[in-house]
Amino acid sequence: MPAPVCDGARMQCSMGDGEATLRVDTRGVTRNTGSGSAPAGGSAAGAGGSSAGSSDSSSSSGGGSMATTDDCVPLVHIPPFRGCKAQVNPNPVLPTGRRLCTPRPTDLWSSEIKCITLQDKKLVEQRATLRCIFGGTISFLDAGQEGVQVDDNLLENPSAFGAASGPAGGASKESA
Repeated sequence: MPAPVCDGARMQCSMGDGEATLRVDTRGVTRNTGSGSAPAGGSAAGAGGSSAGSSDSSSSSGGGSMATTDDCVPLVHIPPFRGCKAQVNPNPVLPTGRRLCTPRPTDLWSSEIKCITLQDKKLVEQRATLRCIFGGTISFLDAGQEGVQVDDNLLENPSAFGAASGPAGGASKESA
């Protein structure tokens, strides 16, 4: 089952060296830490047969906000990798023989959770990729959390979930 991506998820690039950590804008909704009320992402995923438990792993940045498809701005959400193997990259060559990495996404994240939204934006799932203008493909090594997963049936058939809005999606169409 795919998992929604959160702040602190580890990424790799097919043309990059090392790993980078996703930085997600804080939107006031974070993953469940085991006490208090369930966050929007946890309750919506829970309705799909999964739960956000207290066994989540804390990210190094501590925020834990859920990532949306808009969280792909270079140097804001996606920090540089240690180096870039792409010969078309015009950046200076480092002493390692690699070029300086400056991620340049060509579009939004490729894979989203269609049945759950956060402030009218689709959530990114762990299988998502992001193409770089220099030829690399950025992908996730982990989701930045362990407690929330989404059933594959909901990804293929969001109508099985019912209305896509509600606690996770914000205001419904009727109230707008």
